[in-house]
Amino acid sequence: MLNPLILFSLSKPERYDVLRQWYSQLFFRWYDPLTYFSIWNVMLYTFITLFLDEVPIFYKLKMNVLYQTFLGGFYITYIYPKNIKVQYLNIILTDWLLYTVDFLSHQLLFFHSLFYYKQSISLSWIEFIIINIPIFLYIRFFPVFYKYNIEEHNLVHLCFIYLFTLYFFT
Repeated sequence: MLNPLILFSLSKPERYDVLRQWYSQLFFRWYDPLTYFSIWNVMLYTFITLFLDEVPIFYKLKMNVLYQTFLGGFYITYIYPKNIKVQYLNIILTDWLLYTVDFLSHQLLFFHSLFYYKQSISLSWIEFIIINIPIFLYIRFFPVFYKYNIEEHNLVHLCFIYLFTLYFFT
């Protein structure tokens, strides 16, 4: 696996060789990026913002998915720092590269929606269940512990943080 940060310490010919070797080993199918919840996040954000933002349940769904990825990215990057192995790209995200990817794919989208699209968010129990279907499906059908390099207690912590903050802020 390639750690892109090592490229800065290599000379130009060495960098070229490392990148050529990495590229020759690169193979992924078109659906491999869809195994990351961050991609779901960006797709839902884009689609709902462009077409369905005026429909209250879709706005709540978008904000919920953005909030879940905000919490998950923040937890994995800052509270319990890990490296993330992006299998389909054959790279390891660490240090400032992990911070940059987290900011661009999780934090920025959440805060943009939070501050520029203000609608009140109050949830009934039915709406709460509906807007959490994507994360339940994701946790059920994708190997989150392996993919995000987390343990079961980390997921339990995230669930408690999510439910606690959702209870007090909605």
